[in-house]
Amino acid sequence: MSDTTTVTARLPKALDVELKKIGKRYRRSRSFLIAEAISGFVDMEKLRQAALEEGRVAIRRGAYAEHDEAEAWARSLGSAEPRPRPDRKRNRAA
Repeated sequence: MSDTTTVTARLPKALDVELKKIGKRYRRSRSFLIAEAISGFVDMEKLRQAALEEGRVAIRRGAYAEHDEAEAWARSLGSAEPRPRPDRKRNRAA
């Protein structure tokens, strides 16, 4: 018994053409390439969800930077004088 399943998806024809070209270049089937792409997406989604939960936990314990401080820091990145990263250690008012 195989531990795989079959799924069906509609792709734009242009995407299918590109997928076939890539498969030919790497000597891989479309099925293999699609499985790899979905696997990568699922792995990234797991990481994203874990990061979101980590952020929620940090917010609940009061470890966050104020929005205006974070925005000013982000805008300064790549400039001649980037700001220091905002301090995440905050005490929330009870």
